[in-house]
Amino acid sequence: ISISPSGAFPATYTIRYTTDGSTPTASNGSGYGSPFSPPAAGTLTVKAIALPNSSYSAWFTSPVATAVYTV
Repeated sequence: ISISPSGAFPATYTIRYTTDGSTPTASNGSGYGSPFSPPAAGTLTVKAIALPNSSYSAWFTSPVATAVYTV
C-alpha cells in the first residue's frame, strides 16, 4: 500500500497513518516512509493525514483520507 498526497504539498509535509481505525494526528499513528503490505486475509482500514512540520505550524493540515482494503 502506497500513500501519497493527491495535490501539491510542500516537501516539508509528513504523512502519518493508522491501521487501527483511529484518526492520525501529529502524536497518533505511524510516520509513512515506504509502502507496506496488507494482511494476507481480512480487511484493513488505513487512515492518513498530511501534516506540516513545526516550522510551518500555521499552515493547514490535510483532511483525513480513508481507504478500506479487503483481501
